[in-house]
Amino acid sequence: MPRSSQVDTITIPPPSFNTKILIQNKKTNHHHLDTKPNRKPKTCGQEEYKLTIHQEPTGAPQEWSVTLINETPCVIWNVKLDCKEFQSRIDIDPKVVMKQGDLCVVKGGQRINSQESLRFVYAWDNQFPFKLAEQSIACKSI
Repeated sequence: MPRSSQVDTITIPPPSFNTKILIQNKKTNHHHLDTKPNRKPKTCGQEEYKLTIHQEPTGAPQEWSVTLINETPCVIWNVKLDCKEFQSRIDIDPKVVMKQGDLCVVKGGQRINSQESLRFVYAWDNQFPFKLAEQSIACKSI
């Protein structure tokens, strides 16, 4: 049987950040990084492959609530936000977001399931412009 018929899970790299491509062999359930640039796996629309970052004031002075939502039909993990110069006057739950250098690791790099959301609150003089720096994503092919 051709190798392509054994693939039932793929990831598609969005163009705006670093994403790893994962292939799962449905017969052996083994995962490996795809190093073949000419592979053309089935894809969903690019808009489905983004972690949504929503911020709003909490009502307290200089305090913001951030909600991260996996609105994709896929599992996302190894999520890192660009956090260069990010600060907070209040502690943030490290199980949700942990600052490591110029990056913030979301949920310790663990999986964020489809439609799962995470929330944290921070306090600083100005709202911080969080941006997705990196993620890994895996979707079942149709």
